[in-house]
Amino acid sequence: MKGNGTYSYLEPLISEVEHIFVIDDFASRIESGLFHKESLFSSEFGNIHPSDPKLTMIFQMEVKFDRFELYDVNGKLLQINCPFIAVRLHAKGLKQDRSVEFQPKGKCQFTILDDFEHPIKESEDNQMHSSGVRSWYVEKFLCLDDPRTYLCESGALVLRSHLTLNLGDRIPKRSYKREDQSLDVSKALSQRLSRESYPDIYLVSQGLRFPCHKHMLASCSEVFEAMFSQENSSEAISNEVKIEDIDPDTLEKVLDFVYKDKVVDFEGLAINLIYAAEKYNLENLKILAVQRAVQQINVMNVSEVLILGDRVQSNTLKEAAMDFILRNIQSVRSSAGWKELTQNFGNLVDEVLGELL
Repeated sequence: MKGNGTYSYLEPLISEVEHIFVIDDFASRIESGLFHKESLFSSEFGNIHPSDPKLTMIFQMEVKFDRFELYDVNGKLLQINCPFIAVRLHAKGLKQDRSVEFQPKGKCQFTILDDFEHPIKESEDNQMHSSGVRSWYVEKFLCLDDPRTYLCESGALVLRSHLTLNLGDRIPKRSYKREDQSLDVSKALSQRLSRESYPDIYLVSQGLRFPCHKHMLASCSEVFEAMFSQENSSEAISNEVKIEDIDPDTLEKVLDFVYKDKVVDFEGLAINLIYAAEKYNLENLKILAVQRAVQQINVMNVSEVLILGDRVQSNTLKEAAMDFILRNIQSVRSSAGWKELTQNFGNLVDEVLGELL
């Protein structure tokens, strides 16, 4: 099918907001040893989205001065009462008169400033994580070797947060006319064919056979494309692909994505789907699964998530796991996953300890 139309190059829509928070009583906290006390600040920003002037976001900053005892993997005490600032930025989007969900991606950098607002200590960019349909947060531990060196002359602590939001929408960069536009063949066929209609290949997992079509698998995965291009391969001869490292439930979700371009319900299989997406080079599925896995991190699986994030080179997954471990270090150190981490992945343990120091 051919048609006429105007097409555009598109670019991401980025919005940046920045705010400075001043904690006046920070010096007195240090002198009195008053730990665990939180300072809470709120600010409201408008004009976040140029196409929706009514959209505002509320930013809530929580800052807590705390200390902890730090141990190495063998249980040896490394440092006593190492002080740090726990910073949590919570952003809430207020959606008004919008027909689509507002779910931006974001990253935040925290910086301690001096009296002249010059940076003294700053964190790297930290990814924000979703905690609801319209709610996001980022947490960071800023360790202080001597807290007094980070204070202004008045004894206050000045902290700046810089938040960069990718609003997900796109705006035209430039347009051009094009006479012929062909429909995507794979997409058109997927709308007409179910997996059970005229299959020419079967994927086999634990004895279960899943009917499929070579053109659908090859159009989504370079791995399958290379496999089916070899006429003398065992898969081409038998019209079967035996998959021993992906269970049937996970494989069913993979095929849902191939044929429907979405996963309706992850059913706790996000981590398994990341492995499968990495194996068959399904990048879009990997992105979806990583987003869901971040939401499902807990004490029991965080070590596995950290290992997986490092293995598949997903900064989003790895940073989320690191942040969770830092916030729940005592509970995580008692888990079976942490024991495996210390025994087999010393480099990752060193990274965690490096963040704590």
